[in-house]
Amino acid sequence: MKSYSRQQYEALQDAQDQNFRGIKRESEDWIQANFIAWVDRNKTAHPKLDLIYSVPNGANKSKMARWVMGLTGLRSGVPDLHLPYPFHSPTISYNGLWIEFKVPKGVTSPNQKLWHEKLRRAEHLVVICTSWKQAANTVIDYLRLDMEKLV
Repeated sequence: MKSYSRQQYEALQDAQDQNFRGIKRESEDWIQANFIAWVDRNKTAHPKLDLIYSVPNGANKSKMARWVMGLTGLRSGVPDLHLPYPFHSPTISYNGLWIEFKVPKGVTSPNQKLWHEKLRRAEHLVVICTSWKQAANTVIDYLRLDMEKLV
């Protein structure tokens, strides 16, 4: 696994930010894009990360596209990302991990709260993350990855 000095890591982050020019900095999309960039950088060393995928609920699509997506199963309120990998310990088990991204002062909608509760009743872990590093640390813990947490 490749390791970076703090200076190299910050330079990599600066370069990564340039790739997100069309995304408003510190928005939910920006946080999620940074998290996915972290996933992509680490999935070779940690193949379980390759199971993470997004749910396009917040996509800005035409009315027709959203109508078709609704007919084909898109559901309002489903969390942003899913990791379909089970977690088992002596005290708790989860069928998968779901991550909802919010800006620090963001609010979950009633539909989101309803979905979070449904998923928790189905023994899934649902976490609301307000930074990409928080999401990365959540996944590091959930998958018990042998890597340092981010600060």
